[in-house]
Amino acid sequence: MDWLWSNLLGGIKLYLRKVALETASSLLDQGVIEKFEVEGVGEYQQPRCPNCRSLEVSFQGLNRPVDYTRALLGRALPLHRSLWECDSCGHQWPESNEKPPDNVLRSASSILLMLIALEAFSGVLSGVIAASR
Repeated sequence: MDWLWSNLLGGIKLYLRKVALETASSLLDQGVIEKFEVEGVGEYQQPRCPNCRSLEVSFQGLNRPVDYTRALLGRALPLHRSLWECDSCGHQWPESNEKPPDNVLRSASSILLMLIALEAFSGVLSGVIAASR
């Protein structure tokens, strides 16, 4: 199943045997490890939120509201973005160290939504023109 549709239908579920439940629960209850060694790569250091210094951060590679809307309109190709988001305070920051202007993400989202709307409208318009011929 396609990742986008599986998330729209409730996400992916993991089923465990009862004997593995205790081990899985103890692993999930552990805190976020600050750094660890990755074989063949080297040391990985978990990013921290620049706002509250929490280690509870997630990488947001997709713009879910826009991607889900595009999927419903028949345009299932996702639009990628490179943002980190703090699960503690909600702060978002770009993947790179370069700091964009405060309004650039809002402006980019607005432009993107307008382009998606224009793309959908042009598809409807071309369908109407083709039907009227």
